Amino acid sequence: MKGITKGETRSGLYYDGLRILSTKKTMYSIIENVKNLTSKRFKNQFDSILKDLSELGYTNYWKILNAKDYGIPQNRERLFIISIRNDIAKNNFSFPQPIPLMWKLKDLLENNVDEKYYLSEKALR
Repeated sequence: MKGITKGETRSGLYYDGLRILSTKKTMYSIIENVKNLTSKRFKNQFDSILKDLSELGYTNYWKILNAKDYGIPQNRERLFIISIRNDIAKNNFSFPQPIPLMWKLKDLLENNVDEKYYLSEKALR
């Protein structure tokens, strides 16, 4: 809940990503984070991320997507920021349309699971 703060280890990956983008000028970048980054509480940090990417020469698109809308039987909302280098951006990017959920979690689980993956009686106490 601290957000992104320069110099903190937990935010280091974001700043490493910016450094890579500024050096390599990759065609695309995908950032994934918690949806709360777009909330009022973190508005300044979210706006700063979009500004950082824009200043590096990228056109940005963002959306909160839920895994259950893309074939994964899990209710998990995440923020995705897709950045496309300005010289190739055509302002026509769109996020994929949701697809029907065809699976339930039980369809993906194994019937026989090795005991080593279960908590022991001692751990449960």
